[in-house]
Amino acid sequence: MARREEAVRSQLRQPLPPLTTIPGARFVHPNTRRDRVDQRFLFEWSKFEDDVNAFFSQVALDGLRVLLNDTAADHVIVGSDSGVSGRFYQHVGHVVGKAWACSEIDGLRNFRFHDAQIDRQFRHLWFQGEMGAPDFIVSLVDGADTSARIVGVLGTPWALSLEVGRDHLKVPMGQLAGYMRSLRLKYGVLSTYDYTVFVNRTDDYRFELSPALHHTAQRPSVRQCFFYLGHLASTSTYTFNESSDFDMDLLSMPASVARSMSQPSPFPADWQTSGGPTYEEGSRETVVSLVSKFSANSILYGREDTPTGVVECKRIVRKGDLGKLVLEGKWLGVDVIVKFWPDRIWDALWNRYGFERELDSYAELEGSRYIATLLDYGNVILANKLQNGRIIILKKEPGEAFSNKMWEDFSDREKRVFRQELVKAHNFLRSHDLQQGDPRKDNILWNRKDQTIKLLDFEFLLPVDEDEPLDQSEHCQVTNILDMNIWV
Repeated sequence: MARREEAVRSQLRQPLPPLTTIPGARFVHPNTRRDRVDQRFLFEWSKFEDDVNAFFSQVALDGLRVLLNDTAADHVIVGSDSGVSGRFYQHVGHVVGKAWACSEIDGLRNFRFHDAQIDRQFRHLWFQGEMGAPDFIVSLVDGADTSARIVGVLGTPWALSLEVGRDHLKVPMGQLAGYMRSLRLKYGVLSTYDYTVFVNRTDDYRFELSPALHHTAQRPSVRQCFFYLGHLASTSTYTFNESSDFDMDLLSMPASVARSMSQPSPFPADWQTSGGPTYEEGSRETVVSLVSKFSANSILYGREDTPTGVVECKRIVRKGDLGKLVLEGKWLGVDVIVKFWPDRIWDALWNRYGFERELDSYAELEGSRYIATLLDYGNVILANKLQNGRIIILKKEPGEAFSNKMWEDFSDREKRVFRQELVKAHNFLRSHDLQQGDPRKDNILWNRKDQTIKLLDFEFLLPVDEDEPLDQSEHCQVTNILDMNIWV
């Protein structure tokens, strides 16, 4: 059979073929990472698409030809991360890699997509346990030596929505930023194959994100954008070196926590949280002396063994299984709810995942009127009435836990408003491809004065099951007295 060839420019311009999936057969791998980049550090990469188009109007690709791939359609059905990764390598990595290999641009001929284990620098970090594995790296390859230039994270389009905007990318950006930091790279990529976002780190606390490009995009296409990003990374500016005073905790810190840290310290004036003693530097008695003015109901908490805050507990609101507690208290003068996980259950993977899932959820969904405000979190360092463990501190929102008795007291109008608010709240979660896994009545807070709802308890937040409509999942578990004919 005669070999068919196609112009490089034409092949780069083509959109990606759509993924083929079967609903109900799409696996979601739970993400237990707590890395994040707060939304206030995510910015628009202005004129990214215009720059790509301008580059391709000038770059010398005419006359260059490569063997033609059958890329008009895809004949593989995918249902997992590895399946999506395979199609990405085939339709992006292979095609763009061939174009780089035959280009006449200095430095691009030896650019290659590869998995992370090929990179020597990554292998060192990985074996030391300092990082997980990114899904792909683009490197300048010289024999057995590789020089990483771009790092990427892939997700599945049914579990990760990149098109919803920068405000909702804190968690995937946290994962990508961790790889960019470890490899000291300026450029990164987030992709679900269906959508792709290109990232340019321009300052310690500034990550610029391109618009989310759909796989059908043209002028520019996803392949053209990768080719262009390779061109940028082929220059001497592909590395990013952080300032000596860079604070990773600030990068991941929700705005509400950052604001609280600017308030006066609750500790004695001669001791500041940024320079206070740790268990390595001083004895437990030293820490006790620092909080001697606090009551027996105080909890000293922090990151690892370094104290960062104190919360005063008033009463136990709820006792959960395995020693978990929900408490009411005060934090920097604010009424708060404290959720506590004891260390003795920490070795159980599901309990560790529950804490991390809850923490991620409040941070990711921050700012919604349906979600309580996350104030802080940490390890319990010293507490008179608690074991060691982990806590999450939430602003105490006005309202009462929903109950059958409350429903009986509702007027017809209030029942109708409650139904509408409940639908809107769960639809908000579903817009983030999430649904509440434990939607009991007491996990709904109803403010009768303002007629508003807050959803509580995100330990068991799950990916949306598209085969399970809203009125057959979350709502039917909440109560059987709601008239399903009135959903809006």
